[in-house]
Amino acid sequence: MIKKIMLFLKNLGSKFLIIIIALSFAVWGIGDIFVGNNNPTIAKVGKSEIKLNEFQLDYQLLIDRLRQTNQQPVTEELLKALGIHHNVIENLISKKYINILSKDLNISIGDKYIKKAIINNPIFNDQLGVFNKDYYNYYLSRNNLKEKDIYNISKDSISNDLLLQSIGYSEFVPEKIANSIVKKRDLVRKAKIITIDTSAKLISNKMFDDTLINKKYEKEKNNFLNPETRDISIVTFFYKKQLNNIDIKEQELKSFYDDNINLYKKDETRNIFIAQFNTKKEIEEFIDNYKKNEDFFETLQKFNKNIEESNLGNVKIDDVDPESSEAIFNLSEKQISQIFKTSFGYKVFYLEKINKELIESYSKVKEQIKRDILKEKSNEKIYNLANMFYEKFLNTKNFTLSIENLDAQIKEVKNINLINIEKNKELKILGLNESEISKIVFNLNNNDISEIVEDNDNNLHYIYLNNIIQAKEKKLPEIKNEILNLLYDDERNKEAKILADDFKKKFQPNKPYEKYNTNFIKEESTDWITWDNRLGKNININIKDLVFNTKLNSLSKMINLKKGIYVMVLPTAQSNNILKEENTSKVERVVNELNESIEADINRALLQDMSNKHKSNINQKFLNSF
Repeated sequence: MIKKIMLFLKNLGSKFLIIIIALSFAVWGIGDIFVGNNNPTIAKVGKSEIKLNEFQLDYQLLIDRLRQTNQQPVTEELLKALGIHHNVIENLISKKYINILSKDLNISIGDKYIKKAIINNPIFNDQLGVFNKDYYNYYLSRNNLKEKDIYNISKDSISNDLLLQSIGYSEFVPEKIANSIVKKRDLVRKAKIITIDTSAKLISNKMFDDTLINKKYEKEKNNFLNPETRDISIVTFFYKKQLNNIDIKEQELKSFYDDNINLYKKDETRNIFIAQFNTKKEIEEFIDNYKKNEDFFETLQKFNKNIEESNLGNVKIDDVDPESSEAIFNLSEKQISQIFKTSFGYKVFYLEKINKELIESYSKVKEQIKRDILKEKSNEKIYNLANMFYEKFLNTKNFTLSIENLDAQIKEVKNINLINIEKNKELKILGLNESEISKIVFNLNNNDISEIVEDNDNNLHYIYLNNIIQAKEKKLPEIKNEILNLLYDDERNKEAKILADDFKKKFQPNKPYEKYNTNFIKEESTDWITWDNRLGKNININIKDLVFNTKLNSLSKMINLKKGIYVMVLPTAQSNNILKEENTSKVERVVNELNESIEADINRALLQDMSNKHKSNINQKFLNSF
C-alpha cells in the first residue's frame, strides 16, 4: 500500500496541475505564532502568505483521495510516517509561485466564471449533481473558510491552470532520438546469474552478549510495535422498533386506495403475434393459406416460422408505433391485420386474446398497501432519528449531547486493531466485511462519526470514534527472540558477503571461472530477457538492472538482494531481433513520453526561477506540530 501511496503522490503533478517540487525553503520559529490566532500564517512566498486553513483544505482533500483509492485503511500514523504534510505544503508553495507569475502576467478571471466554477464544483453538489447550499456552508465551516476565501482559492486555481495550459509544445523530440531509445528498449540479453545464499545456514557457534542485543534492539525497536487500537461507539437505530410503533387505521388504507386508484389499474393488453416475409408475394400466399384453414399457428409452422419468435407478448396501446397500435387495437380476437410494408419486408399482426382493463379490488390490494405505508413511515421515522443525531453532532461536536433522548442503542467496542477486527463479534451488527469495517474505523479522526451504514434489515448505524491508542514499541523481553534472529541474520549476511567477495576475486574475464564446491553458491542461465516485463517477467528487477548495466561477458558488481543473499550476473549474449512485432516498442509512444517529460522540466524550471526571485519560508512550529 505504501508503494501505491508514494506513486499517487508522484502522479499529482501533470500539465493541468501544479507540479510538486522540493525547493529550498527557509524556516522561521516564532514561538507565539498560534497564540490567539485560529488561522495563522504557516508559510510565506515573497510577500504572499499561506494560511493554516489553506493547508487544512489541501491536506484533507489529499487524505480523502488517498482513502478512496486504497483498499487498506490510511491511518494518521501512516500519514505522519510518510510525511504527507511536507508534500501538501510544498505543493501550496509551488502553487503560490505560479499564482505570483500569473498575476505578473495580468491573467484575469471574471467574477461570473469564478462563481460558476464554485457552483459546478462536485464537492458542493448533492446526490442529483445540483449545488447544495447546506453542503457549501458545512464545507466552509469544517475548513474554517469564509466565502471570500473559497472565492480567492478558486480564482487562483483557475488562473494557475490557464497559465500552465498555455505552456504548450509541438514536437520537442526528433524521431532519430526516439528510434535510438526504441533500439535500447528492445535490446534482449541472456545471462548467468550467480547467487550466494546463506540465509538458511545454521549459526551454532555464535553467542551474543547483552550489550550487542540491547544495541540491536535500540536500532530495530521501531519495527516492533504493539498495533494502534481504537475505541468506538456504534449507534444503532432499529428499523423494526419503529415499524412496531406505527398503527395504521382502516380509513387511511381506504383513502390511499381511492386517491391512488390508477396504481391498481391494469390497462387493456392484447396478446399479439407477427408474421413477416421478405416479399409481398410470400405474405399474400401466407394469408391465403391462413384463410383456408383458419389456424394462424398451423400456418406459421407450414411456412417454417417459429411460434415463440413470432410472439410479441401482451402489447399495450402505447407499446408500439401509432400506425401499428391503431391496427392492433381495432382487431377482434382470432383476426389478422392488413399487410404493412416495412424496411425489412412485409408483415401482418394476429390477435390471439384481449386482456380487458382491470382495476384490482380494495380487498385484494389492502395488505400490500398496508405494507407499503408501513415501510414508508418506518423509513421516514428511522431516517429522521438518524438525521437528528447527525445534524446535532455536526453543530455541537458533543456525542453524548447529540444522542440524548433519541431512541437508539449505543454499543461500546474497545481495543480494535487491524489484527483482531475480523474476530470481533460486536462489529457483526454492521453487516459489513472486514475490509469495509477497517476502512471506516481507521479513517475516522478522534471525536468524529462515520457516514451512515444501512444493514440488510434496514437498521441504520453510525460509528463514533472515542479514542485512539497510538502504536507503542514493544519492550526488549517481549521480542528478544526476534532480535536474536536479526543478529543471526546479520551473521549469515556477513558470511554470504565473504563468499561473494572471494568468488569475485577469483573470477577472470574470458576464462572459465572455478566452480565452487559449496552448497551456498548456485549458478543458473536465463533465456532471452528484456529490462521490462515483456520477456523474463519472473526475474527480479534489480537483477535485470545488473544484466543490462554490465558489459557483455563481464562479471557485474554484487548486490545484497536480501539478508544472506548476494547476487552477481554475467551477461553472455544480446540481440535486437528477438522480439516479435507486437511486442516491440512504438516510436510514437516514446516521442509522447519524452515530450511530457520535457514539459514537466519546463514547469520545474519555471518554478525554480520564481523561487530565486521570491524567497519562501515555513513556520517551524507548524512543522513540529506533526
